[in-house]
Amino acid sequence: MTDFTVATLDRLSKRTSMTIGVADAATNQDLQSVVDAIAAIILGAAPSGTKTVPTVIDAGSSAAPANTNANRLNKWLFRMQDSVNGKIFTHEIGTANNAQLPSPTSDFLDLTAGAGLALKTAIDAVYRSPYGNAGVLVSVQQVSRSGAQ
Repeated sequence: MTDFTVATLDRLSKRTSMTIGVADAATNQDLQSVVDAIAAIILGAAPSGTKTVPTVIDAGSSAAPANTNANRLNKWLFRMQDSVNGKIFTHEIGTANNAQLPSPTSDFLDLTAGAGLALKTAIDAVYRSPYGNAGVLVSVQQVSRSGAQ
């Protein structure tokens, strides 16, 4: 198992990131799919991915986003489940694009269509739990931390 970190910049050029375990056999193309899928649901600038063995997967400009909602405290909370022992693990990344939510009354990204389905497909292909087992993305919830605007 290898660690894979996806990072982005918020509107104040502050870094926000999320690290997940991925299969050792995950290719750069697999990891680029994860970065692209996350980029589709966030507002942050310069999303990039880095494997523990330094391989930078870059997807954009390093200029801070102009969108005032690109706040690192406005987050997506990812819930992943280990396919062997059923344990749930959480990961967060800031600059959530709330426009990706299916309705104004839902805090959960729809993982059955559009950007949510692309995200689920990309992550499920490479994700490994802290135990080294394959796992699946079960939900992505919009959450705000103290100070989010």
